[in-house]
Amino acid sequence: MHPANTTGAGHSVLYYGSLETQHVLQVFLEARDAGSATMAESLLGTIRKAADDGRFVVQFHFAANIDDEFGGRGSRRSLSALGAAADVGAGEFVAFLDALFSCQPACFAHDSLCDPRFLLDVAGRVPGLRSDGFDQKVLKDTYADWAATAAAAFQLCGLWGTPTILFDKRVIWLDKLVVLGVPRDPMLTPRQFLASIRA
Repeated sequence: MHPANTTGAGHSVLYYGSLETQHVLQVFLEARDAGSATMAESLLGTIRKAADDGRFVVQFHFAANIDDEFGGRGSRRSLSALGAAADVGAGEFVAFLDALFSCQPACFAHDSLCDPRFLLDVAGRVPGLRSDGFDQKVLKDTYADWAATAAAAFQLCGLWGTPTILFDKRVIWLDKLVVLGVPRDPMLTPRQFLASIRA
């Protein structure tokens, strides 16, 4: 069983926009990853508007590397909840994704994203998302198996980390390994992002 608004092998990819659109923006994220939250803060609104304008369809791929490497279930549990949001609508899914990142714990060691009550509290920030049906899917972790499939599919993408952004399979932003405390490269600004998809 998989959520609505999914595509790809095993329906492991959540999408926003029309699949008939000529161009594809692929976004690789993880719910517990601070870099993914930074990307969402900087670019998610711009990405959504550009998709609304028909410039591309967005395909969201999700990792669970932090779950695997440091323990916990927050990346997978929140992905299951995102699947429940996709059943409500693609717009609600993206709004919930944005809300989850804005409420991300300061340290991934605090795995509040695995708490269904926390997820429902965050969902309450998205107009029209909460309902008995949605709440039950989150509480029962209805899409747990699908979330595991989606996280496993990330491992086959050939990418080591998140966030990463591809436009028509061309890398326009790639997360780089943080070595000895060296910070990530600065995230693209909305203006830089829009310029990169015209190049």
